[in-house]
Amino acid sequence: MAVKELDKIVQEKVPSHQLLEGRFLFIDNEILRTNIVITFQYIIFLITLEEETELQGPTSYSIYKDIIVQSATIVESCLHYCLNKHIENGIIDNVVEVKDDFKKPKKIYDVSDDLSLYICIKKKEFVKLNNTTDFYKINKMAKASGVLDNELFKDAEKIREDRNKIHLASLTEKDAYFTKRDVHDTFSRARKIIEAIENKIKQI
Repeated sequence: MAVKELDKIVQEKVPSHQLLEGRFLFIDNEILRTNIVITFQYIIFLITLEEETELQGPTSYSIYKDIIVQSATIVESCLHYCLNKHIENGIIDNVVEVKDDFKKPKKIYDVSDDLSLYICIKKKEFVKLNNTTDFYKINKMAKASGVLDNELFKDAEKIREDRNKIHLASLTEKDAYFTKRDVHDTFSRARKIIEAIENKIKQI
């Protein structure tokens, strides 16, 4: 593709930074908002490139994968920001209990035929939010603190799991997972999560 053709695609199809920034005004961290918008612009560019050019199958697949990876980056960043805002405003602690398991139950007494007394070990799992907290822990923390409900947590986990398929060494089949439908599904999940985050922040 000629450079002039590529420039034309960018100028005509990819919205300006200022226009896209309006979608993320709920993020008051200017650096983070700028980086998210840059990533969003790149996603739109990839979509436009795939739609406007005749690419071979493997190349289209690579574009789909990159779109999903970049979309996951935006979702992860927005969730981290939302959790951090809740911590700053004293709504949640920066260490959140995300799991409460009972392990190794042991019966110590039969009260009756249908009632017994047990002892067990109670194990709690905690997650601390910092700049290096990974996507998996961010999702768990968001669910435990009420930022994500059960359905949105599943959506976030699906996005995270798809993002992780970039690790080629761990794949058990040919690296050709994603289709245009997968991209649309990721966008749908991401939109719901970002809308929920925006609503949560407006309530602070």
